[in-house]
Amino acid sequence: MQIGFNAPTSGPLIAPDSVVRIITEGEALGFDYVTVSDHIMVPRNLGSKYPYSNTGEFPAGTAASWLEQLATTAFIAGITAKLRFVLSVMVVPHRPAVLTAKILSTIDHLSKGRLTLGIGVGWCREEFEAIGAAPFDDRGHVTDEWMAVCKELWTKDEPRFDGKYVKFDD
Repeated sequence: MQIGFNAPTSGPLIAPDSVVRIITEGEALGFDYVTVSDHIMVPRNLGSKYPYSNTGEFPAGTAASWLEQLATTAFIAGITAKLRFVLSVMVVPHRPAVLTAKILSTIDHLSKGRLTLGIGVGWCREEFEAIGAAPFDDRGHVTDEWMAVCKELWTKDEPRFDGKYVKFDD
């Protein structure tokens, strides 16, 4: 069995010294992994219902500050030696596919293979709209294509892709 804990990415414990203390003490205590959650931003006027609470209210509220997931994970990688990082979950359509594939592979490489990628399609229509992401109603197809892009980039010597949302060659 592996036991982990969640890194603060929102709320009063996101100050750098707090994050360092929580993460390094978690590693020192022998935890196996840390989860890092993902929201680029949550609009103040939120009509979407949070799917994981009985009330539909978003637990962190809509006025909370958020650390960016991939930058936070890179920071955690730099202050730890054996702790795994689990992206729980990365909202795939929120970021450009090729850049995200590069960032993820860089974090995994520099951390000596300690990254576990958890992915999701997202639940908050207003967040998609606020950040200019692909259309909310297309998020499943965007996620499928994004995963195919990552596989192509991570496994091929001469990657090429011609999809609806992502195209690259040479």
